[in-house]
Amino acid sequence: MEVESRFKNKPLEERIRRYEELKTKHPGKIPLVIERNSLSKLTGSDSFRFVSKPATKFSHFSNQIRTALKLDQKAQLFFVNENGAIIKPESTIEEIAKKALNEDGFLYIVYQEVQSFGT
Repeated sequence: MEVESRFKNKPLEERIRRYEELKTKHPGKIPLVIERNSLSKLTGSDSFRFVSKPATKFSHFSNQIRTALKLDQKAQLFFVNENGAIIKPESTIEEIAKKALNEDGFLYIVYQEVQSFGT
């Protein structure tokens, strides 16, 4: 899966400045940028931004995204971190960040629907 971020197209200095602002407003929390894969056929919002307590399970965010996209129960999404590893719903944000936190302080995640035969 192609892992890219439109937010990361901004200059590093700008992203670091934004991280510092968030860190001041939300001390101890990790900023997440969750974006739709460019090859995805899903419609609706293509980008979600959150700040999270480190102990929060990723399933919390995946459920919010499913709701925002108005997906039915049968639709499946998968999420990949910046290093290309699939994220398990039971993982904490801290666990994911230890493996894939960007140098700018943000945790970048890409989502896409699961492709099935006949669709």
